[in-house]
Amino acid sequence: MKNKKIINIISGLFIILLSGLFIAFITFRGSNDSNFESTLLTLFIIGYPVFTLITSIILQLLIKKKVIILSIILLAYLILNFSYLGYFRPSYLIFCVIYTSIGLVGTFVADLILRCRKNTIS
Repeated sequence: MKNKKIINIISGLFIILLSGLFIAFITFRGSNDSNFESTLLTLFIIGYPVFTLITSIILQLLIKKKVIILSIILLAYLILNFSYLGYFRPSYLIFCVIYTSIGLVGTFVADLILRCRKNTIS
C-alpha cells in the first residue's frame, strides 16, 4: 500500500511538470521580441489558469486538504508576482486572487471525482 501511494505521488508530480512544460512550450513557441506582450497575455489568460486547474485537481487527489492546496497556489502566484521580471505590479494581485479561485474550482472537481469513485466502488 505504501509503494502505491509513492507511485501516485510521483506520477502526480510528473503530470504537473509535464503540463507546465507543455503550456510553456505552446505559449512561447513562436514568440519573438515583437509580440512579447501578446505572448504574456496568452500566458496569463490561458496558460496559468489551465496549469492551476490541473495542479489543484492532482494535489486534491493526493493531499485532500483544500486549505493547504489553496495556500500553496496563492503563495506560488504571489512569489511569481513579486519576482516576475524584477518588478512588482499591483494589478497582478487580481490575477493571484483569480488563479486561487480557479484552484478552488479544481479542488471541488477533484472532490466530485473522489465521491464518484467511492460510490462506484461500494
